[in-house]
Amino acid sequence: MCQALRAALARCMGWFASDRVVLGLPGLRIEVRRHTRSQVPAELTVVVPRAEFRRRRGAPGCPPEMEIIYSGITVAHSPRHAPEAGGRHPVDLATGATER
Repeated sequence: MCQALRAALARCMGWFASDRVVLGLPGLRIEVRRHTRSQVPAELTVVVPRAEFRRRRGAPGCPPEMEIIYSGITVAHSPRHAPEAGGRHPVDLATGATER
């Protein structure tokens, strides 16, 4: 679906935010979609700190061996938290109302 159509659909559905992340690696596919009516800003993050791919030649007439190692893949959706004591937040985290 094209970006403009997704944005129009999001407005029609009343979503304030819509995110999508697709990560495709050999033997692995992670897809995260987020649609929300909340006005609280948020981050959608995917972290892959280490990925190793090794291909070893097999004996004559045998297929090569493939070794895949993934370590510590993290997918996080993180709404913005309230500021430290004394600070002000531009969005009321309880109601989602914005400051004017």
